[in-house]
Order: sequence, then structure tokens, then C-alpha cells
Amino acid sequence: MRAKQTMEKYSIRFWITSLILLSMFLTLGLCIIVVYKLTQQTLITNTLEINQGYAEKVAKTTEQFFNQSKSTLSAYSAEMVTNRHDPEELQHEIDEIYYSSKQFNSVLFADPNGRIITSSPQSLNLKNQTIKTAGSKQALQERSLIVSDPHKGISGKLTILVSTPVWGRNGEYLGFLGGSILLEENDALDSILKDHFYQDDSYLFVVCPSGNIIYHPNLKRIGESVIKNEAVQQVLKGKQGARRVLNTQNMDMLAGYSPVKSSGWGIISQTPTESTVNPSTHLIKYMLLYTSPFFLLFLFLALWLAKTIITPLKELAAYSENLCVGDFKQPMPNISPWYKEAEMLYKATALGVNSLKQQINHLSKEAYTDPLTQLANQRTIRMLISDWIGNHNKFAIIFIDLDSFKKVNDTYGHDTGDQVLKFLAKTMESEVRKQDICCRYGGEEFVILLPETNKHTALNVAERVRRKMAITPSPTGKIVTLSAGVAAYPADGDCFTDLFKAADKALYQAKRQGRNRIVVVE
Repeated sequence: MRAKQTMEKYSIRFWITSLILLSMFLTLGLCIIVVYKLTQQTLITNTLEINQGYAEKVAKTTEQFFNQSKSTLSAYSAEMVTNRHDPEELQHEIDEIYYSSKQFNSVLFADPNGRIITSSPQSLNLKNQTIKTAGSKQALQERSLIVSDPHKGISGKLTILVSTPVWGRNGEYLGFLGGSILLEENDALDSILKDHFYQDDSYLFVVCPSGNIIYHPNLKRIGESVIKNEAVQQVLKGKQGARRVLNTQNMDMLAGYSPVKSSGWGIISQTPTESTVNPSTHLIKYMLLYTSPFFLLFLFLALWLAKTIITPLKELAAYSENLCVGDFKQPMPNISPWYKEAEMLYKATALGVNSLKQQINHLSKEAYTDPLTQLANQRTIRMLISDWIGNHNKFAIIFIDLDSFKKVNDTYGHDTGDQVLKFLAKTMESEVRKQDICCRYGGEEFVILLPETNKHTALNVAERVRRKMAITPSPTGKIVTLSAGVAAYPADGDCFTDLFKAADKALYQAKRQGRNRIVVVE
């Protein structure tokens, strides 16, 4: 009994300390488990996103490569018709394609029977040979602008043929113009596919529509069928995405994939799952090694002190991040830095932002505004039209030219001529709709951009401007009239150059018809 009474009792400090220690270590253990799982999942998710993004990037670049190759051949197909009876000139055109484009390992022009009329480089000695490869047969059969399936070319190597049909002036089929690309030896294509981040065993491979590998870092695997790979199955269906798969070699992989629609290829970028999640194990080891001895001593102080130090910097960083995406309207964060470096950084940021805003405002105005009329300039025209065409937005343009403006300059001088240009600019702004954009194209040429507008509405706007000029005395004291051409996208052109050619043609038709009138592209 006495022994029990003399037993040392534990103090409340002990129990509170024990409870705190138990809580802290339980929390630490739970954090380790959560961090491990979350880190592992985050690494997997990030790797899938990175691989998908890279596959999409390579697919897009490859698509652009094929589109450029098609465009190159299409641009020269008419020359084949023009020069087909002139062997020397025809050879010159073929050589020009080969040496200037850098896209093809060889270029050839074949007749409807597959007989090679001419080719480049001439060292291949292909002239008058009858080409019987699968790619040439596909080109002769389909008679369209195509990228062939991979096949054994004349050299016996894995090849694709980009070809375009050549049609005579009477619509007769004259053969095809083709460029061959050796999949293992084409520098342009190889540079696209080889430019990959080979870290953590990541790599990229390419499959053809039949599911066979046509590009792989391990050359021994080229030609191997991987159609059972789930990522390959999805990409050959024209889908893009990312997923965790078990590949044909029974390896757990994190694959991102994207199709190349013009060729039917599939781009797959993948990383072994094991390589991806390994860092999470190392992270836990280092976490235990370095944090356990100091966990109880420094946790509260570190969190409090870090929060106090980081808060002003974090707010400045968030403010700077918004500046990077162009948000210059946000106010400076209201912080009270309590240490010298934060205060200096705050002041420097404020001074830098104010200076940057002034420079940006000044440069933006100079870059996109005509200094004489204060209208949007040609750079703005090209930028807006490129954006609208890229987004497939319908729009119309009015191409305006002052009638006999040279006579105005010769009679009244250039200063008065400048006043006439300003007068036209103000007249345009007063007569157009709120959403229309008035621009100076150059000299006495002006443009009105009309978003989401058809040619009929654009004609009405143009007529208002023309009538206003036709009845209002200019700074010369006399009437200065204008002529204009109206065109619309996509009806009159699917690119900037074609659209302006159409509008310009209509404008000069108006000039030929007597000036002071509007002509709409038919």
C-alpha cells in the first residue's frame, strides 16, 4: 500500500507533452502516407499531361510538315503542265523543288503509266524508269493530293510518297508530281521526331495506320506490330489523349498520344510508370531523414516565420504573374513589408511597372496606329484578319482609294493632301457602324473591316461613306470623291492575300467604270 502511495505520479505537463508528441507523430505519419500517395498520383498525372502535350506538339509539327510538303508540290504542279514539252526547263523546276524545299529525299514527275519523265537528284538515274512501288500505285489510282502509306521505295528503304496529280489544261490526267521521304534518312522529318526529352526513360514512337512501328529510338523495333497496345488503338481511331497502359512488351507505361490526320499516323510519347513514381519513394526517405530530428523544435517557428516572410513576396509574385499575362489594370497590392529587402522589392516593382505601362502604351500606339490619320495601320489590318481567318469568323472588307489624289497633291501641295486624307478618315469614322474598324492601308488607300458582315451590308456602309464624300467639300474647297471595292471572307478568298487581291480588283474596276462608285466582288 505504501509502495503504491510513494509511486511517482506523472505530471500534467507529461500528459500534455505526450499528447502533443503523439498527435504530432501521428500527423507526421499520416502526412507521409498522404504525401506519398498524392506525389505518386501527381507525378503520374503530370507525366500523362506532359506526354500528351508533347505528342500533340509533335503531331501538329508533323502535320505542318506534310501540309507544307503538299503545298510545295501543289504550287509546282502547274509548272509541270507548262514545261512538260521542254525537258530542260522541266528538269530545272524539279531540281528547284528538291534543292529549295529540303523536305524530300527525291522528287519525280511520272506520266499516267508510272514512267518517270524527270527526277531530282539526277544522280539517282530514274528517268524513263517505270515506278511500281506501292506509293506510286496509290498516287496513280487515287489521283489526288495524298500522303501515301509507308512502303518499300525504289531504294528498298521504308518510304512515304507525298504526291499531287497533274492535270492538263483540258482536264486530262498527265500523271503525278511526287516527293519521296525516307523515314530513316529524312533530316527534316527526323529532326521533328527526334527532338524529344529522353529523361527517365521517356521516348517517342510513331505507328502507321496498320499499327506497325515506323519510327522508334530502337531501330530493331521498326516494322513491329503494336496494334494490341491500347494507346495505339485509340490514336489510330483519330483520338488524342493519355492513359496508363500495358504495352506489347508487358511494361507499365504512361502514354500520351495524338494522330497525324493527313497521313493516318499515330504519335505516342510514353514513360515507364516505374521511372515516374520512383521520386516519390526518395522524397519520403529524405523527408524522414532531414525533418524528424527538428520536427518538434522548429515546426511552429518555421511555419510562422515563413508565412510572415513569404506573404509580401507572394503577393508581389501574384501581381507580377498577372502582369506577365497582360493584366496592367490591377492595382499594386497593399502590403506593409517589415524587412528591408521586401520593401526595396516593393518599391522597385512599383517603379518598374509604372515605367513599363508608359512604354507599352507608347509603343502600342506607335505600332498599330497610323501617325497621320490616327486610324489603325496596315499591321493592325493584317493582325485582325489573320485572327479572324484563324477563328473562321466571317467578315467583309471595303478597299477605298481616293480618286485623282495625285492631282490634289500636285495642285494644292502635300500638306493639303494630308488634310484631305485626315478628312476622309473622319468621314469614314462618322459613317461606319460602331463595330466597324477604319484603317489606313497606305498612301491614299484605306480599308474598313466589318466583322460578321455580308457583302450587301458592307456595300451599304461603303455607299454612305462615298455619298458623304461626294457632297462634302474637302479641305481643298472642292469635292474629292472615292472609289471602293467590297469583298468578303471566305467567299472571295481564304487568306489575306487572296482577299485583298479580290477587293483590289473590284476597286480598280470601279476606277475603270468612271470613279466615284463602289464595286462588289461577284
